Amino acid sequence: MREEMMSEQTASVKVKEKSAQPNRFSRMRETLSVLLTSKTAVVGLIIVLFWVFVAIFAPYMTSYTP
Repeated sequence: MREEMMSEQTASVKVKEKSAQPNRFSRMRETLSVLLTSKTAVVGLIIVLFWVFVAIFAPYMTSYTP
């Protein structure tokens, strides 16, 4: 009987731990909202995205082949 009580208690603790963890989507959404509230982070993100865009489309922007 004592073993049954211990296993039930352990099972309930595992369920509580699992439900207490936020899912991946909510963590990403929270991180994105924090980043978007910072003006410095937004400016940095725009600069990085600009250079990624230039790097991807650079072959199409030139008039000659390298």
